[in-house]
Amino acid sequence: MLEFGDKFEIPKNVKQIGGVDNFLKIYMEDYVYNYLKQYAKGEGPKNKYCALVGKVHKNQLEKVIMIKGVIRCNLKSSFDDTSVMPDRIKLFIEEEQKNYYPDYEMIGWMHATDEDIKRAVEYDKLFHRINFNGGNKILFLTNYEDDVEEMYFFRDNMLTKLQGFYVHYEKNKEMQNYTSDNKIEPGLQTKRVADYKSKTIVTTKPNIIKNERNPNASRMMASLGFAMLIMCVIMGFGMIKSLEKINDVESKVTFLNEGYVMLQEKVNNQDSVPVTANLADEEKQIAIGEEQSNLGTQDNKDKYTKYIVKQGDNLNKISFLHYNTTDKANKIMEANKLSSANKIYVGQELIIPMD
Repeated sequence: MLEFGDKFEIPKNVKQIGGVDNFLKIYMEDYVYNYLKQYAKGEGPKNKYCALVGKVHKNQLEKVIMIKGVIRCNLKSSFDDTSVMPDRIKLFIEEEQKNYYPDYEMIGWMHATDEDIKRAVEYDKLFHRINFNGGNKILFLTNYEDDVEEMYFFRDNMLTKLQGFYVHYEKNKEMQNYTSDNKIEPGLQTKRVADYKSKTIVTTKPNIIKNERNPNASRMMASLGFAMLIMCVIMGFGMIKSLEKINDVESKVTFLNEGYVMLQEKVNNQDSVPVTANLADEEKQIAIGEEQSNLGTQDNKDKYTKYIVKQGDNLNKISFLHYNTTDKANKIMEANKLSSANKIYVGQELIIPMD
């Protein structure tokens, strides 16, 4: 057999599933294979989809496709959808690929269903021809109820079923990073796609990383706190003397308290600076969650949910994730009393109104 280029070697630690195709061999990394099986059998919609990324190697005799990662996404709007994917979905896949798999290319997609495989492939072959046409694009079709797994690719302008594929074992840092941010949990559905308007995602990086808080502002807050304490003592004496003095002192405390809140907000604004999120800075960022306090009675708790900000998130993306529209971004900003849509950070806990 002729040698492959790009310093590529056929994996040796492999498990064969099905037969062997002499023209095309597909190797799926074990981390990817297990993630797809868990995702397919997990809770959520009956039909689940993923884009597949990896590399293609070939010589004069055969071709090898290495599946190295996945991107969960609603590629199809319905089981029988055979239309062109919207631009917003394509852009979402591109952004996820840049964030998690910058060295890999798109090599196909996965469809997990509880429908009959023969019925599913009739719709999927048209969708594949429109959106994944080419000899280097494969379809991994699985029925999680019957535990059936089939691999397809285009040969002679037809979607052809492969006899089988291989699962190989090696370190896969890219896939591990993706799964840590996209864990499969009960009730977790396929990630909805946000309307990306910018390729630069801005978050906040608290100055606690550099430990450079404003000393003047800290002294001002300490002085204001001491003044409030004195006013509380005076108010105690005033309660003994007369109701009129109590009202007067309470008005002063209210004024000082408003000033304290405004100053604290100003300090918080000074303590965070916008940065461009990327993988190189990921190890330097410290996720700081804000605990939302006293959200009311049990009736109020049923009207919201909580969401932890992840790498690459913005309010439009979070709005689309929960409401399937970006129009609710301002509502999320108001619910969390954010002074700016750009002032969210990785690890922050947001309140998501459910009404």
